[in-house]
Amino acid sequence: MNTETGNVQCNGIGGRRFVRVIERGIPTLRRAGRMFAAALAVGLLAGNALAETYLADGGDENSNYPDPVSGKTYAVHKFTSTAGGTFTPSQDLTVDYLVVAGGGSGARKNNGAAGGGGAGGMLTGTANVTASINYTIAVGAGGAAVTSGSEMNGNKGVDSAFGSGVNLIATAIGGGRGGVGAGGNGGSGGGGTTGGSGTLGQGSNGGGSTGGGGGKGGAGGAGASPNGGAGESSDITGASIVYAAGGSGKRNPSLNGTDGRGEGGSGGSPTTSGRGGSGIVIIRYEIPLRGGTVLLFR
Repeated sequence: MNTETGNVQCNGIGGRRFVRVIERGIPTLRRAGRMFAAALAVGLLAGNALAETYLADGGDENSNYPDPVSGKTYAVHKFTSTAGGTFTPSQDLTVDYLVVAGGGSGARKNNGAAGGGGAGGMLTGTANVTASINYTIAVGAGGAAVTSGSEMNGNKGVDSAFGSGVNLIATAIGGGRGGVGAGGNGGSGGGGTTGGSGTLGQGSNGGGSTGGGGGKGGAGGAGASPNGGAGESSDITGASIVYAAGGSGKRNPSLNGTDGRGEGGSGGSPTTSGRGGSGIVIIRYEIPLRGGTVLLFR
């Protein structure tokens, strides 16, 4: 063998056969190399798609999901406990957020109509967060049900917030109480003889004539159709979910608002009123895929 050129020099019949065997085998080796490189690349991509990587601490329910439309992979931090928590990024990030406050409870009346509770305020947006800052998370409780009394107003929901003080990013206002008289003001207004007012950008007004509570997607119904106002959907978790719907007026039996969605509770007549559903805070950000080296065979 010539060590400078790498050529194999073989004399005799046996040597020529050896060279022909090697020459015939080279294409096979190249094909095998290409197949190995493709398999390696697929394995790297699969590992990237399934890697559960988080660039922040905090949350009660955390998950990753790939978005088939954008091709991006997202991390999701969900705060569901009314005890609250903190969100602490390990690096500067751009995040999407959903903040929903607790819904108001409905009113109670032994005889006659009772207004439904308003939905908790709902806010969505994008924000830049700074590495190592502890962003306080508050998750609002729903307004408590009214269990006794011949004519009693409901209770307002509690605010939810992403951040506080100089690091405040968003505060959603608790849903207004349902009324036996006027409904209460809030993120969305409670239903009553006159509907309570919703907060601009967060919800809608409650229905009059002892109607339903307002929702993020629309005002509460009034009079003979005291339905709660429609909520609004969000796909921040990778699935489309409706949040912040208002509670209906005068229900027997009454209906509670759903926890984690900030729904208003229904009015109760003559039963206990429906309690408001607790709120939620959800934070999402993109995870960069981890790459690798792929060998190429010609």
